[in-house]
Amino acid sequence: MNQRLKLEQLLDGLRCEEQRSDDTLHLTANENRLSKLAQSFLSSNLSFRQHEGTLDEHISEAVLLHGTFMFMGLPGVYALEHEARMVAQDMFHAAISDFRPTSGLHGMLCTLAAATKPGDIVYSINPGDGGHAATRQAVTNLGRQSAYIPWSNTDLTIDMDAFAKAV
Repeated sequence: MNQRLKLEQLLDGLRCEEQRSDDTLHLTANENRLSKLAQSFLSSNLSFRQHEGTLDEHISEAVLLHGTFMFMGLPGVYALEHEARMVAQDMFHAAISDFRPTSGLHGMLCTLAAATKPGDIVYSINPGDGGHAATRQAVTNLGRQSAYIPWSNTDLTIDMDAFAKAV
């Protein structure tokens, strides 16, 4: 079977799955249908842009400094998020609302909670060496001790000798 025919068959299979999904009432939140407008944003480069901090920290900033990281801001996205938050709070008579999606941070919290117990030492990479800025706080919030993995700026690798001594 030639590659083009195989690709066409795979694409037909995906189209069938999309149609079957369209014809189904899904009862799980992660399979809810998005509007065409929401889908259009997912196909833009906005769908994979970094969104650090909270809306109140940088609603109109074009450049963001968050810890040791610098990002291009998203003032148009922040304005839309602010309006959505205000409408939701008014609609639901709520003091707060938050439209930020869940992220890898939630996966990290679940993994830490399942794989460790309070008091354990959890080693991670220092944010100054490229680690995630939220790890230490997440670890300590779960009642674990946080320690950084020794890093060699000369080799740009983990200093295995120092790490072995630390452990």
